[in-house]
Order: sequence, then structure tokens, then C-alpha cells
Amino acid sequence: MKQDITLIQRHREIREILWQCSGSAAVETTAKSRIICLRMREHVLSLTIYEQAVVLKSVSQLSVTMMFRAGHKTRAHADSMLGTVPLEIYTHSLRQDKDALRIAYDVIGAGAACERFELEVRENQHESDRRRAQGGGQPGCR
Repeated sequence: MKQDITLIQRHREIREILWQCSGSAAVETTAKSRIICLRMREHVLSLTIYEQAVVLKSVSQLSVTMMFRAGHKTRAHADSMLGTVPLEIYTHSLRQDKDALRIAYDVIGAGAACERFELEVRENQHESDRRRAQGGGQPGCR
């Protein structure tokens, strides 16, 4: 199934939008999860949404895998041609409702929060939501 979605990443402290993309995403629902996959020019982003956790995979020149669980510290990693960088993520909150997913998290370095982010994934409901961000989404993921 296809669904028109918007993904927004914000800096939590100053509320600045760091990254935004809208487009047609492939959506698959299984017995235990919902998978949203958005393909852009040279970037594929997928979210596997479970009842109490979310796994984000972003593949481009830099490949990132992160797992979010509210109230938990999890390991993540970023891979590039130069090697792998291990990361730690602390998820403050993970809220899901019918049309949106919101994740508030910190990237941790040297034992303390380095950066604080919020990721929002929402199903577009209104014409104003349907504007395509630069790089526009393309259907499909596989």
C-alpha cells in the first residue's frame, strides 16, 4: 500500500527543522509491525514500527541504523566508506497514534547527551501537508 507521508527531524532545544521530506511511501503491515519505506533520489529511509520500539534505517552515502525504545538507552551505528561510528541513543518518549509517530531522543557521546532531537512521521491529511520537500519522495522501497 502507498501512503503520502512527511518526515521531520527537529533540534529539540531550539525547535529548528534540520531535515524534512515528504513523499509517497510504501507501507506494509504485519502481525507484529508496520514498515514505512520512503525512497528519495539517492536515499532510502525505512522505519519498522513495533508496539514499544522503532527501528530506523537510513541508507545513502552514510548508512545509519538506530533503535528507539522509550526510557531506554540503545546502541546505534553509522557506516561510511571511512568506517563505522558506534552511537548511543537515549529515547525520552515514543508516541504513536493513528496518523503520527513522534520520537524524542538524545545522541549520547562520552556519557552525556551531545544533541537532542525529535523525529516526527505523519500521514499527510491536508493539501498544505502534501508539498514536497526538496529531493521529493518516490514510491517504493524494495
